[in-house]
Amino acid sequence: MNTKSWILAMSVTMASLQCTFAQEKKQETPKAEPVKIELPSDNIIRHFRSRNSGTAVVDWYQLKDGKTTYVIGYYSTDGDQRKVVYRNGAYYCTETEVPIEYCPAKIRAAVDTLAPGLKLKELYYEYTYRNKGYRAVMKKGRGKKAQVRDLMFSIQGDFMREEDASKIIRGF
Repeated sequence: MNTKSWILAMSVTMASLQCTFAQEKKQETPKAEPVKIELPSDNIIRHFRSRNSGTAVVDWYQLKDGKTTYVIGYYSTDGDQRKVVYRNGAYYCTETEVPIEYCPAKIRAAVDTLAPGLKLKELYYEYTYRNKGYRAVMKKGRGKKAQVRDLMFSIQGDFMREEDASKIIRGF
């Protein structure tokens, strides 16, 4: 095999490998993005209104993650930014954004110890039917390459667990 033939064969092989890798990359499951919807189901609307009688404007979104469907409502009451989440048509949780300057001292101290090098960027008061607590979001860097950690704390400020940051529905 002469040099020209060998170079041509290598070029064809490399091109086919690049196409294969490109196809494999395309087949990776993309992260689901919320889609704005007009209104959720009547059951969700009834439940939401029973708990939030004074709320006027709600922006509703839907997110499908495998077999699970989330309906997320963003709204404001008394100046507080809130997010309500329903999972497969049932109430899941409500989050209220807490300004960082109101972060309890016990949580601030724990965050500094548990996530050195990261900065507390967001704090949420989160409640469900059974649990209440805080979710502290720490970040380092920007964009898609940012390092993000979500730490959960009890209402007393005791560290409970770290949440998988990729599973959190972001937004406010």
